[in-house]
Amino acid sequence: MWFRAEHIATAALQHIKRSNRDRLESEMAQILLHIMDSREGVNEICFCTPDMQDWLQRKGFSNRDVTAIRKVLQGEWKLKPSDNSNAYLQYKIGTDGIVYEYNQKGRLYTIKKNEVLKLNYIDDFDENLISH
Repeated sequence: MWFRAEHIATAALQHIKRSNRDRLESEMAQILLHIMDSREGVNEICFCTPDMQDWLQRKGFSNRDVTAIRKVLQGEWKLKPSDNSNAYLQYKIGTDGIVYEYNQKGRLYTIKKNEVLKLNYIDDFDENLISH
């Protein structure tokens, strides 16, 4: 039997989806959302693996293993790094929580705002689809 998402969507299912993620993946998604929220007009973020390591360290997250970060980026999120080293706008999070911008060069991942919102489950909570 086939079901469409709107036929089986419930508040409990949404809660399970949000809770059933690796902590590293959740932290990474929240960091990207924080950067997008703090920078007006940003519709996509470009970053390298060391950038994500730095963001996780600033947030106090203990698991900053490059392999684990790449596994989330490439395996879970299906992002691919650029073939060559490219110039991009790097975001650094200060100790005060403010996001600063710098010009940088590296093999980068690019993620769009709507994908970041999906990773944080912001766009999938539609009251019309959820049965109470």
